[in-house]
Amino acid sequence: TTFSSINSREQNSNFSSEEREISTVTRDITWRRHIEEEREQLLAREQNALREAGDVIHRLKQIQQITDAALTHLRPESIVVELLYRICQLLVADEANVWLLEENGRFLTRHMTWPPDENAARTRMALGHGTAGRVAQSKSALLLHDVAAQETGNLFQSAPRHSAIALPLMVEDRVIGVIEVLSTQ
Repeated sequence: TTFSSINSREQNSNFSSEEREISTVTRDITWRRHIEEEREQLLAREQNALREAGDVIHRLKQIQQITDAALTHLRPESIVVELLYRICQLLVADEANVWLLEENGRFLTRHMTWPPDENAARTRMALGHGTAGRVAQSKSALLLHDVAAQETGNLFQSAPRHSAIALPLMVEDRVIGVIEVLSTQ
């Protein structure tokens, strides 16, 4: 805040001198605007954070459904199929497979599928080939947005798949298999 005083002398038509004093107060409010803008930005960030937290809680509840106590009464084979089903539901996917590495370490065998498919079960794939084979060989997850363009062997004969995610199943630092989730979207 600044204070100033202006003195002025005026002469009127009667040749008399009249003095006037004007006092002014000037306030710089740019700092207020800056603080107000900063407050609005913080409020917007807080609202976004709350929305994101709500989304995360919703997602965690969905993930919890995958592993909840309802699975405990199932046989081991049924647990795997139920887990694949729940993963498909969570990821809005069409198909999920569990590939296990054979003892010779050169091939993967499709062990379980969702939806269950007797013809697809026990399909073999060489290590390094196809999505699951590449994931097993690299020991790294793989996300594909255009499966058809990246797959040379047609392992997806039932329907074309557009996206896939595959994760290595590991014990310590050794790959024992791959879980693969496929979608037509």
